[in-house]
This record gives sequence, structure tokens and C-alpha cells, in this order.
Amino acid sequence: MSSLQRLRRRISRTTISLVAAVLLGSPAIASAQSVWRAGWANDEFLGSDNQFTNGIFLQKSSALADSLSATAGTPAFGKGLASLLLPDRRDLDYRETWTIAQNMQTPNEIERRDPIFTDVPYVGMLGWANSHIAFNNDELTGFQTLVGWVGDLTQAKHAQQAAHKVTGANSPEGWRNQLDNEPLLNVYAMRKRKFLDNGWMDATWNIDAALGNFFTFGQAALEFRFGDRPGGFAPAPTPTGRNLDFDARIQAPAESYFYASAIVRATGLLFALPRHGNLLRSGNEWTENEQIDPEKLLGQLVLGLHFERTNWGLHFTVSLATDAVEPERGPDLEDPSNNFGVLVAEWKF
Repeated sequence: MSSLQRLRRRISRTTISLVAAVLLGSPAIASAQSVWRAGWANDEFLGSDNQFTNGIFLQKSSALADSLSATAGTPAFGKGLASLLLPDRRDLDYRETWTIAQNMQTPNEIERRDPIFTDVPYVGMLGWANSHIAFNNDELTGFQTLVGWVGDLTQAKHAQQAAHKVTGANSPEGWRNQLDNEPLLNVYAMRKRKFLDNGWMDATWNIDAALGNFFTFGQAALEFRFGDRPGGFAPAPTPTGRNLDFDARIQAPAESYFYASAIVRATGLLFALPRHGNLLRSGNEWTENEQIDPEKLLGQLVLGLHFERTNWGLHFTVSLATDAVEPERGPDLEDPSNNFGVLVAEWKF
């Protein structure tokens, strides 16, 4: 065998070894699948039945892309605004998400037909949110737009009455006193940065804000993940409209994960339609006569378990909060805090 032939064989073997190492041995290659999620949020998970009481949502997140303009697969309507905020860098992944959801809120005494001015109002909400994020394993910037509706056109009354009839629960009799029909428009912005990452846990600081007639707030949080986790950041599903909806995980192909998450959050609340009443409509009986005193500073602890396989996953989180309203001003509030659980199933294509 000539020297030239031996050199060619060595080059071929080296090339094959490098390709195999990249394909088989590099967990940094992210799965680019799009993700569908179906979620159910309910306060009965924690034995409660007041304030936020039930929410369902359907969500789709696009496959990862190397630029904001390349994200696709969802009916996006906020991309132009997102481009003003999101950074444009080669080391970032980009993803867009849309969510359609229905939420309900009730006072504690749902058997009463008369308006209850010392408890939160009945609220039915339908919303469509569109978010865009730019992120890698160390940082995230996000922006979201939400359009929606509150009032009897959301059909929350009939949905809750049907669910209570099937389950045998007490029938909610006070929906005639819900907030009036009003359109919703909200925007959200978020920034995350990971400051600790080792073999068994990571930690992130987060700041985000919302502006609109559904929620207006600013908040800060510390987020932790423990266990066998993917790259990126933990999912933290909430009832749509309360925070930015996103999927910021970087998952290796054919990998499974099981991990826990914990979020400690402080919120400065300027306006919340579910506690302050109609903003754009005048004359609503509850809004004009309410006697509750919403807290302006809230604390929240969000605990989660996450199990993710190659093509599907399950997530369960519980949100434990400080009092949302001043109980002395609302004697009908047996539970002035607003605790609930969220169960999410996901499929990847």
C-alpha cells in the first residue's frame, strides 16, 4: 500500500470518527420540534374555591429558529412589536407561541344570587396571547401581546354550570352579577439571566412587567431547577393573562428529563381587572359598589414537577400566594389568598 493510500484511509477514519462524535456524543444539539400543550388550572387542586377558580388553555410553540423572522408555525400577530425589544444575535434561539384560553373567577359563596360587594366579582375571560422569545442556556428576553374579552359573551357561566352539574358540585347562581363585557389588550415583557448552573441545579433571576386593562404590574423572581433537566429555563404555566406564556427549553434529541422547579416571586400590582372591576365600562354594579381592598404587594411561591420524554411530557405546578385582598375589608372572604394548581400535558412533533 502506497503512502498516499494510507494517508487517505487515515483521513477517512478521522472524518467518520468526528461525525459520529457530533451526532452521538453531543447533547448540546437541541431538538427543534414544535410543541403542543393542553392545560387545566383549578383551585380545587388545593382545596379552595374562590377568586381564580378554573382555566383551560391550548398552546402551540413553534420549532426553534435561528432568528425572529424565521420563527413560524403559529398565527403570530405581535412579531413586529417583539422585534423592537428582542436582541438579534447568532448565539440565541428564537421561538414564538400562541395560546387560546378561557378563565373564570367566582366569589366564595357561589350559591348566592345577589351581588356580593365584599368579595371578588364573577369574571369570565377569553384570551388569545402571542409571545416571542430570544434565549440560550444563560439568558432570555421575551415579549407578549394579549387580546381578549371579559363578560357574558365568554360563556363562562354556562361552562361552569355544566361542569358543576357533571361533578355534582354546588351550582354557581351569581353569574348575572359578573363584570360587564369589555375588550382586553395587554402587553408583557420579560428578562431572565441564569447565575448558577451545576450538575444538580441551576438558579435564575427574572424581572417582568405587564401593561393593560387586564393586569398592570411589575415583578421580580428567583427561579430554581433541581434534577435531570434540559437546557434553558423551566416552564411555569399560569392562567393565561397573568404572566408571559413561553417555552424556553433546549432539549437534546431522544433524551428524557425529570426535575423539580421552585419560583419565589414578588409582585407590585397597579391594576387587576379581576379585583378592581371594569376599567373601560362604567355602570357595572359590582365595580361601582365593591368594598374590597386589593393588596398592592403580593408574594408567590410556585412549585413544580416536570417529566419530559422524547415526544411528550407532563407538568404539575402549584401556586401559593399571600393574601390578594385585605380580609378586614372583605368579611365574606374565607380564603383571601389566591392558590391554585396547573396540570399540563404536551406533545412534540
